[in-house]
Amino acid sequence: MHFAKLLTAFALVMPGAALAQSARPTQPVNLEIVSTGSIDAAATKITLAINFTTHGTTQNAADKAKVAKFAEVLAALQKEGIPASAVTDLSEAEMSKVMLSAAVPTTTDTEDTSSDKDAASEPTPDDYSATDGKTVTVTSMAQALAVKSALEKIDVTVGEPAAELDDAGTLAARRQAKAKALRDAREDAEAYAREMNLRVQRVSRISEVGNNLLLPGLQNKFEQAMAKGAAGLLGMFTSKPGTIHVEASIVVEFVLAP
Repeated sequence: MHFAKLLTAFALVMPGAALAQSARPTQPVNLEIVSTGSIDAAATKITLAINFTTHGTTQNAADKAKVAKFAEVLAALQKEGIPASAVTDLSEAEMSKVMLSAAVPTTTDTEDTSSDKDAASEPTPDDYSATDGKTVTVTSMAQALAVKSALEKIDVTVGEPAAELDDAGTLAARRQAKAKALRDAREDAEAYAREMNLRVQRVSRISEVGNNLLLPGLQNKFEQAMAKGAAGLLGMFTSKPGTIHVEASIVVEFVLAP
């Protein structure tokens, strides 16, 4: 009687065991994974666009005031440990924007203009102006913030810090991102293998080109950003202050085997 019960229990278990065995592939399985690695690389330099406008009762006076103002700027930078060699001229395009902004007239109160007509004919300090713009290059975000604060105290307009990577830094950052992408792809492959009761046997192919019109990983990036909502879409290509966000996508093919 006991033996009969044992046979019955074994018969109930056998279909499940047979199903589990059949679910495991008996031949190697090829797996292709698109992986994106990203890092925030510390900038090798940070630039600040600055500009200022001086005024005078004559153009010559305004120009002289501009020279004096620039000397004041250099003195403020020197106090922050920034040499004069770190200051260069703005590009023509940037300088054109500065000049256009400086040329926009300010709104003034026009009431009682008739009574002030005679007084308005007299030269005033705002009748003539001179504008200059420069680029200041520093090596850290801390320096950039200190310079911005110091120059704004002397009425100099300072743009937001712009982080940059030199060629060597860009190459190193991309290699780090690729290595991270490969590690992430391996972890994904291990997850697939465990689910299928297999193991990762080897990497059969790595590509940085992909097979589609879009670069590998771009579709994944949009999907991840959309999953985070509007904030994710807005932050797709942003970097942390003082860093450059570098991404590299690769296609990795693995062989999974029993």
